[in-house]
Parts: sequence; C-alpha cells; structure tokens
Amino acid sequence: LFSMNSLFAQDIAKKADGIYNGKLWINLMSPIDDESEPVEGQEIKIFPDGENTVTFALYNFMFGDAVLGDIVLPNVPVTESNGKLVFGANEPKFFNFESAGIEATAQLNSTTSFIEDGRLYADIDVVWTNGENIPIYVRFDGNKTAATGIANIAAGKNSGEECIYNLSGVRISTAKGLCIKNGKKVFVK
Repeated sequence: LFSMNSLFAQDIAKKADGIYNGKLWINLMSPIDDESEPVEGQEIKIFPDGENTVTFALYNFMFGDAVLGDIVLPNVPVTESNGKLVFGANEPKFFNFESAGIEATAQLNSTTSFIEDGRLYADIDVVWTNGENIPIYVRFDGNKTAATGIANIAAGKNSGEECIYNLSGVRISTAKGLCIKNGKKVFVK
C-alpha cells in the first residue's frame, strides 16, 4: 500500500512538469490589479524533484530593464484537488541579486497558485529584504507548451570525474544555478 501511495504522489509531481509560457506582472509595493501591465512571452519551468514536490523556476527574472537573476524554488509540495494541481505551503528562499544590489526572499503563494487543464496561474511573493521589506508582487498566467524532460534522472557509473550538465542535458565544465551534477539535481550559487 505504501508503494502505491508513493507511486501516486510521483504521478502528481509529474503532472505539474512542464514549460509554461505566458504573461508576467510585476508591481512594487502595490498588489497586481486590472491597471497593471503584463510582460508578454515569459517562461516558467516546473519539474519534479521528489515524490510529491516540484522545483518552480523563473529564470532571468527582470525588474524594469534590469535582469536580476533566477528565482528557483525547490521542494514545493504539490497535490491534486478537484481536478487542479495545487501547491502547498513552502518556506521563503533567500536570493541575492548582486548585479542590482538587491537581497530578497521569494516563495510560491500556496493559496492562489494552481495548475488546471495545462494552465499555470502563480503568485510569487517576493520581499526586498535590504529595502525595508518592500513587497514585490509577481504574477504569472500561462499555458504549458512542453514537458521539461527533467525527471527520473538515473546516476550512471562515475569514473571519478565530476559530470555536470545543464537542464537541457548538455555537459558543461562549470555550474551556476540549477544543474545536474553526478546524476542529481543541484542548485549551485
């Protein structure tokens, strides 16, 4: 019975797997409303990282014209309820966007974020921590366009040499950000 529950949980995380393309809204200090202007053509990747958890990744996060960096939220719980995939409570992750001098925390809002019929609707709660805890409201609304293919990574025999791959499966010599190192997904600062 335990293995059946484990298998079902893996299937839920796999259902969330995907590359989602859509609109991204970003507001400093005020919640997103009908007056907020979205940025078109944005992408979020979600892939399984455990039995019932996913990694939520917004690469090249921009504020204004400045690329701040990546927001990668690992170990976000995911469950299924009434035909929707819903995200569970997750701890804020710390980010240091050095190029802009911004330190922040980010977490996926578990009360408003979901996936339904291939549509991802996600609120990302960002707090600018070295700016007097200023909230940055981030919202994404888009549709799944492809699977990430980042699941069931099996480690092969290692000849003693460190093997590092990017998320596209291409071997690289140095790692920064989310990558596959010796058969395991890791985040390298």
